Amino acid sequence: MPEKAWMEEIVPGLFLGNIASSYNKELLQNNKITAIVSLTSRYLLFWDTATKDAGITPERHMWAQVQDAKWEDLLSLMKDICDFIDSVAPPQLSSLTALPVPVPLAEGVVEEVAGSSEPIIPPPHAVLIHCVCGVSRSSTIIAAYLMRKLQMERDAVLQFVKSRKGHIRPNSGFFSQLKLWHESKYTGWENKESPFRVFEGDAVPSRLGIGLEPYGMLEIGSGVGICFQRPKSSPREQS
Repeated sequence: MPEKAWMEEIVPGLFLGNIASSYNKELLQNNKITAIVSLTSRYLLFWDTATKDAGITPERHMWAQVQDAKWEDLLSLMKDICDFIDSVAPPQLSSLTALPVPVPLAEGVVEEVAGSSEPIIPPPHAVLIHCVCGVSRSSTIIAAYLMRKLQMERDAVLQFVKSRKGHIRPNSGFFSQLKLWHESKYTGWENKESPFRVFEGDAVPSRLGIGLEPYGMLEIGSGVGICFQRPKSSPREQS
């Protein structure tokens, strides 16, 4: 039975979700999602149809071909993904200076930013970060983004994210990479080549297309404008 689509707002304008949330038109539109970061090992054909129908344009959808494995190198992608989130962030996320603290306010307003007396105005649009289950890959990237954004260390940020969605748990490799992310001052590996190849725009569907005899090439990837893909010869992909 397919997992039910869900997403949870971690800070104003930034949602964590599972794979089903990335193509659930009603959920995407109800939460005003206009940009997505997908963290999965395989491309999903629904992104070319249902996700685009929900109003997510390819240039606002990034896919990183990553597995939930302790050897996976998310650290190489953290800066690029964080930069992408910044480029599509709503004003409330762009101006975030502290982690939100729940405070009972007037009806329809449920929280305010710590250190500020101004209530949060609901964002006009939002960003979704998802993997398959919404447990490890997506929570790691959300933590990396908030760490850099607020110049905070790993454990405090993960504790906060867990308070918003209790089941999150970066795997041991990602947990260690978040520490390195902080120690590197949010720049990533030093003098290490990324294992990923990046494709943008029209290069994405031409790269992801699949040859089907006798029909020729099946074009997939039109729903994504930025793709980080591992070479097919990578030994890790065979494990």
